Amino acid sequence: MKTRSLLCPLFLAASLFSSLPAGATVPAPLNLKFTYYAQVSEVVDANDVLHGEVQGARLDTKALLKLLSIETGIIFEKGSKIIVDPDGDCFVVDKHGNFVVDVSDFLFAEFGDSLFDGFFNLETEHEKSNIFIAFTLFLELPDAGLQLEMVGMAKEKFSASKPSKNDTQKLKGNINVDVSGTGALDEELILGEGTIKLNGKETVEID
Repeated sequence: MKTRSLLCPLFLAASLFSSLPAGATVPAPLNLKFTYYAQVSEVVDANDVLHGEVQGARLDTKALLKLLSIETGIIFEKGSKIIVDPDGDCFVVDKHGNFVVDVSDFLFAEFGDSLFDGFFNLETEHEKSNIFIAFTLFLELPDAGLQLEMVGMAKEKFSASKPSKNDTQKLKGNINVDVSGTGALDEELILGEGTIKLNGKETVEID
């Protein structure tokens, strides 16, 4: 009964403040550290005992860039980064931040339902908050035979400064996600776990 008495006011409050800010509001470079595991053998010996072997492989941002290079046919120069946009689209930029190619056909992020803790000025959009977000990163690499869906609850520490005299606002978002993943490599099941970080900042003009 105590749980119900707490949740009902919370749901009511959420419905009253539909204009609360959404998370993942800053384009940010992807920092991926992920390990996936595959069944490499299953053998029954002469004594009818089943022996299995699982091996792991690491997939990080550097390795992902190499795989995306194969998929796109573009050689990415040293210092290139994968940028995740607030709408989930992903693209590669060079070391100077210049756009190279959209890779959203192969890599896409989904920022789902969220919870808001902090303050948000509805008039100025000045904000300092912690946001909890349902997060999924989809990876589909046909040439590599790799498909992955990485899921977790993202925790975003977000801030938006007070508007400046020049009508600009500084935004900063730091997202951390512990993810688990399922997918396939050459049509064989793989499972994995890892971390994703999205740390970005930008200055925007205020309408």
